[in-house]
Amino acid sequence: WRQPPGPRKWARAAGRAAAALGAAAILAIVTGAALTSALLGAARAVAVLAGARPGDDPSALFTSFLERQGGSAALAAALADCRLPADVAKIGVRLAGASGRKEPALIDALNQAGGLSAEPQRLSDDERAELVADVARLGDPARGEQVFRRTDLNCFKCHAIAAAGGQVGPDLVSIGGSAPVDYLVDSLIDPNKAVKEGYNSVVVATQDGKIITGIRVRQTDTELVLRNAEDQEVAIPLASIDEQKPGGSIMPAGLTETLTRGELVDLVRFLSELGKVGPYAVGKARVVRRWQVLEATPAAVDELTHTSFDAAATGDPRFQWSPAYSTVSGVLPADALPPIRIRYQQSSVGFARCRLVASSPGRVRLRVHPAAGVRAWLDAAGMESAEEMELDLSSGPHTLTFGFDLAQRREGLRCEIADVPGSAAQVEIVTGN
Repeated sequence: WRQPPGPRKWARAAGRAAAALGAAAILAIVTGAALTSALLGAARAVAVLAGARPGDDPSALFTSFLERQGGSAALAAALADCRLPADVAKIGVRLAGASGRKEPALIDALNQAGGLSAEPQRLSDDERAELVADVARLGDPARGEQVFRRTDLNCFKCHAIAAAGGQVGPDLVSIGGSAPVDYLVDSLIDPNKAVKEGYNSVVVATQDGKIITGIRVRQTDTELVLRNAEDQEVAIPLASIDEQKPGGSIMPAGLTETLTRGELVDLVRFLSELGKVGPYAVGKARVVRRWQVLEATPAAVDELTHTSFDAAATGDPRFQWSPAYSTVSGVLPADALPPIRIRYQQSSVGFARCRLVASSPGRVRLRVHPAAGVRAWLDAAGMESAEEMELDLSSGPHTLTFGFDLAQRREGLRCEIADVPGSAAQVEIVTGN
């Protein structure tokens, strides 16, 4: 510690963080207001974490230490010889890993305190039956969809919902209508136990010593094409193959190890609802589900500050766009947009774009909801935003770009393409990853 924070600063931060843990935790932190060092503050925080109840969220408490110089080291030291609920330790490990800094000491201390094993979880028959029962009794599909969309899990990298997402694993659009809950549990916890037909991997050894694993896409007279874990097609000349043998699931075991039990229950409940009649069934409307969002890079900030927002629709190669996906209901959430802080302005903006392909030219109807606070461009041409607009598309690819004032807008965006009576236009929304 070069300059230890004063006791009031630590007490205020810990007090704010403990709000998510309930009144008892708040009282425990407030009583630490006279603490005079970060180490004592960390010891008080560990006592609160150790007493957390199922369902409590200690994220803010962990964050208060991770955001302060020396805070993670103080917390790691305070965890020595302490025990934490496993779910609390998992949340701490997840936040430490996502902090952008290497925190091996804190992660090791949390694993030790929570009794977390490096080995993937294995369920007994009784534990599986209890988990399946809790999915029906306690699972919340809305929370489960948020878990599915989390960037640390990266589910969309391998799986699509209604063709939006990766193609390494099966499209999950109707999995809840065809797969029982116990199958979903096994697929998440032990992927090799229940592999969907057609998604067993192939392990190929080539004559030059390479090992390539992927899902078989096709085979011709000259080459074998596999789809690897990065959702890329790899063509292997048949003449170069030394050996090939069947593998298991390309989904690695242990991906759910960072989830709390409640998060796992919610995730399974969400998957179990996909395809059933209700809010998690994908309708027939042509809704944009696959987006790209503009990252808040220095180049983007500089260009948008010194030119105009029109620059976002120009295809400038200096801009970095990342994939994003709508919810099952078809809404791109506002929090999926990286906030870009424009210099000399108080507000932040965000940009998203989608792609269309017109195989036949003509007019189509674009429905945007809600349209308030949104600017729109078709290719590089600005448009007047409205709930319903007509687009006259030429044959070929097109890009729709939307800009948002994030200070005024808290809602997501639903974008739908519909036919115009009498128009010969044939338009498809680009999906995939």
